[in-house]
Amino acid sequence: IAINPLDANVIIAATQRGLYQTNDGGTSWNPITITGIGAGSSAADVKWSKDGVNIFAAVGGNNKLVQSPNGGFTWTRITSTTNPGFPTQQGRIEIAIAPSNSNIVYISVATASGQTYGVYRTENAGDAVSTWASIGNKGPLFDPFGENGQGWYDNVIAVSPANPNRVYLGGVDF
Repeated sequence: IAINPLDANVIIAATQRGLYQTNDGGTSWNPITITGIGAGSSAADVKWSKDGVNIFAAVGGNNKLVQSPNGGFTWTRITSTTNPGFPTQQGRIEIAIAPSNSNIVYISVATASGQTYGVYRTENAGDAVSTWASIGNKGPLFDPFGENGQGWYDNVIAVSPANPNRVYLGGVDF
C-alpha cells in the first residue's frame, strides 16, 4: 500500500488482482489500467515518492516496472529499450525510493525462477527516460535469495531516511 504524502485520502494498493486506487480514504476503490499490462494482472509492490509526484509499481506476471510521473494520472512501463541500463530479465521486483531525494530509486530484481538477478539504481527517476545502473549482480559473494529461489517471496529493499546512498536489502541468507 502506498499513501499519497500530500493527501492521505489518496491510496494505491498492489493486490493479486492488480493496482487499485482510492481517492476517498478507502470508501471506494477503482482498478488502475496501464497500457501493455493485462487488466487484473497481479501487482507485487507500489511506492510513492515523498514529494508526492512519482509512483513506481511492479505489476504483471513476471513483474514489470511501471511509473507514474504525475501522481497516478498516467502510467508508463519502464523497459530496457527506452531506459538505458534497465534489466532485460525480470521476475519479482521490489522498489525503494530515497526519502531524502525522490529522484533516487532502487530496485531488487529476482529472476522468474526466484534466483538473484541484481540490484539497480537510478538518479533521474523524475525524467521521462531514466538511466539505470547495476549496483549488485549475483555472484559468489552476493546471492541474497540463495540456492532455494526464494526471490519471488523473500525480497525486500529500503533506503536510509538520512542517506540516499545507503540501501538495505533482505533475502534468505542475510
